[in-house]
Amino acid sequence: MSSKAWKPIARFGGSLLLKLLGITLFVYVVLYVTPGSNLEEMQRHRAVKERSVGKLVSGYLDWAGGAVRGNLGTCEGTPVVERLGSHVPRTLKLVGGSLVLSLALALGMTVISLHANNLLTKNLVSLLNLISGLHIIVLSFAMIILGWVQPNAGFSPWLLVILTFGNGTLVDYYSVIRTQISQALHQDYAIAAMSRGASQLRHATLYEITLGLMDATNSRIQTLVGGTIIVEWVFSYLGLGYDIIKAIELRNVDLIMGVTVAVALLLIFLGELTDTVRNRLDPKLSR
Repeated sequence: MSSKAWKPIARFGGSLLLKLLGITLFVYVVLYVTPGSNLEEMQRHRAVKERSVGKLVSGYLDWAGGAVRGNLGTCEGTPVVERLGSHVPRTLKLVGGSLVLSLALALGMTVISLHANNLLTKNLVSLLNLISGLHIIVLSFAMIILGWVQPNAGFSPWLLVILTFGNGTLVDYYSVIRTQISQALHQDYAIAAMSRGASQLRHATLYEITLGLMDATNSRIQTLVGGTIIVEWVFSYLGLGYDIIKAIELRNVDLIMGVTVAVALLLIFLGELTDTVRNRLDPKLSR
């Protein structure tokens, strides 16, 4: 592989490493200075009465060294790596499923509103936007009362519905995608292409819809992950959200740091993927 081909990989690896170091160090410092966190004992360090910058740095380096070797500590007798290995796919199923459902509904609403601008369509879109304004807790309560999904029931498609409509995720996707398409149709290169007979839908799909989807995904993924934490705890669904609450209850720093690494990797990867796709597709950035 040529040196030119290695540059993007090296740049991505360096960016990933720096962001991981920054995020994990910040979380470690917060845990270290929190009164009563007793971090050193939970991190298998010698119990001491005083805290200092030197002990903070040595403690973090000790944790980072273990993380590099694949040792993130234990929680309730189970290695954190093993626990995350079984729980991360479950969280990804919720986040990915609700993401796909949100984008599909938002894209459908956008196409309908642009090509069938009548009273019925406006009312339908308004209704979906109104439902999307409900909070995750409200939707969860309604689902439990209706008996559609119960705690300790494991995965249910209704959990995806709750995450899709909760906290205004769907309405934000709809707004972003509609704005991107509207902007696309008023760009000079779009107007010129369509004046020569290019398809309006094809042109918008090739550029702005794709860019809009990536931007919307990147901007809403944090909200989706946060909402997943609430849903997993309410319905006792064993994922990263459940691990976060459990780690706080047990005051288990090993698990908190492990979840931090898993969530940070997910967010960083999606951010880098968004930038890569944008640079590839946007004609102004790919020059």
